[in-house]
Amino acid sequence: MNNNPRNVRNFWIELKVDGKAEPIECGPRNKDGGFQMTIYQRDAGAVATAFEIIGEADSEGRLTVEIRQRNGGPCAASVTNR
Repeated sequence: MNNNPRNVRNFWIELKVDGKAEPIECGPRNKDGGFQMTIYQRDAGAVATAFEIIGEADSEGRLTVEIRQRNGGPCAASVTNR
């Protein structure tokens, strides 16, 4: 994976998955863009949401990444200035 992505707007995501030949690398297309990612896992044979990760830009130039637990409550957040 790239240690220094060159075209970072607000966020840059790098993902490596077993069985994939190449990592997945991407980010929003514009400077006001964000993202939402859901991670699913098996739970007693059913598919359940393990975490949601949401990246947002606000009108005052703050960038927030929030990790939400299965029950929807936040478990971690990072806030920076653009």
